[in-house]
Amino acid sequence: MYDWIQKFVPKISEYVDSLAPNLSETWHADEVFVKCRTVSITARTRAFHFPGMLWTRKTRFMLASKLSPLRDRAGALQAFREAQKNAHGNYPEQIFCD
Repeated sequence: MYDWIQKFVPKISEYVDSLAPNLSETWHADEVFVKCRTVSITARTRAFHFPGMLWTRKTRFMLASKLSPLRDRAGALQAFREAQKNAHGNYPEQIFCD
């Protein structure tokens, strides 16, 4: 099974990354707060943020999702840069966020 994964996942990823999705003119950006346990001797709980989850309004196509330990500008910019890359030049007329 692992041999199959090693052989075909890179090929599938390359193909999927080459696709240009049909995006709507409106993007939505939101964040999600995630709490999880770290694997350590003390087993502390850490908080993570998805500072940028971007998707299109009509198609619900997920453009980007980034996990960050901080709720900051740098994390949000990383998510927007990933969304721009995944949009293949199809940029929005509007971006909604809360």
